[in-house]
Amino acid sequence: MAKQCSNLLELRIIRCTQLKGQSFVAVGDNCPKLTSLNISGCPGLYSPHLWKIVKGCPRLTHLRLNACSNICNEALIAVGKHCPKLVLLTCQDNTNVTDGCMEQLIAGCPKIQTLCVHATGVSSCGVHEIAKLSQLRSLDLSYLRTVTTEAIKTVVHRCEHMLTLNLCLCSQVNDDCVAYIAKNGKKLKNLFLVSCNVSDEALIAIGRHSSSIIHIDVGWCQGITDRGTTAISETCRQLEHLGLTRCDQVQHETVEELVVRFPHIHYSTFILDSKRLIDEARRHGFVFEDESMR
Repeated sequence: MAKQCSNLLELRIIRCTQLKGQSFVAVGDNCPKLTSLNISGCPGLYSPHLWKIVKGCPRLTHLRLNACSNICNEALIAVGKHCPKLVLLTCQDNTNVTDGCMEQLIAGCPKIQTLCVHATGVSSCGVHEIAKLSQLRSLDLSYLRTVTTEAIKTVVHRCEHMLTLNLCLCSQVNDDCVAYIAKNGKKLKNLFLVSCNVSDEALIAIGRHSSSIIHIDVGWCQGITDRGTTAISETCRQLEHLGLTRCDQVQHETVEELVVRFPHIHYSTFILDSKRLIDEARRHGFVFEDESMR
């Protein structure tokens, strides 16, 4: 296929578990105009194959390499060497990608605006390298258990154009870290803190110090109670979405009151989302069994 598509601009190869090395190499040999490539969930992709691809596709701007278990640092070093136009890179769920490739990747791809390293082997050293990306808009550091709050603060301080920051499943993220983000993330709009070690004080700090955050998710944070939920609703005037799924200390009655008081805020809880799903089904004509028997 690749041999007959020399003008191909975009290619998606997702969960093609039977593909072998030569299939991937053919992309680099025959598709020099490629700008967007998604190779995810492909265990047959190894670092030498990706090296061939990026060397033959220097126009790449968007590259997704999620859950490719056999790529490692050499693959990302190759990206840094051959893809200077890259603006989006995701390489989540690749534990063999570590700090060892970050310096060369960041130096070679300074235009990156969106970066996802969820569940990789990247630690604080790698995050300090990421902080050099002056054009960064969206960063996913979720499920990086060894990254320190100091490294996170460095990214927030240096990447002043950041709009979205995902810190879900980072148990080291605490109230102090969130307060720093609220004070220094001047353009930050979306903050994801699912299963972080935060309490009401984090929400209070956001309401007190941030004039930009419109979407925040603190689902599964057991330190969140009615107090923080009410405080951020009252003080964060630009807030549009507050995720509270499995915040078990937040009472449903409190959230229902807030829905009435602040109709511009979308509150996400298990009960509210279930009700919305049922209402949407009814609007589309679905009749539930107990209703059909009335």
